[in-house]
Amino acid sequence: MKKGKAAGPTGIVSEMFMADEDCSVEWMTSLCNLIVGQAIIPDEWQSCILLTVFNGKGALTECPSHRVTKLLEHATKVTECVFERRV
Repeated sequence: MKKGKAAGPTGIVSEMFMADEDCSVEWMTSLCNLIVGQAIIPDEWQSCILLTVFNGKGALTECPSHRVTKLLEHATKVTECVFERRV
């Protein structure tokens, strides 16, 4: 995970995972096992924050002058990577 990225809806940032890697690995492992075992994704992971950012070209009032950034939970991103590697 990259440092300095914005937090998702719960406010958890990647630096929190990196602060205590051993604890984070155990927590993510148990969380992934729980998701697979119950086949339920946490409710917080089913939403995101969408931000429009001006790209510096054109008029501020025109849609093509903006791009959309999606803020997801960092735990969601880690879990996706784990599942992708296993599949």
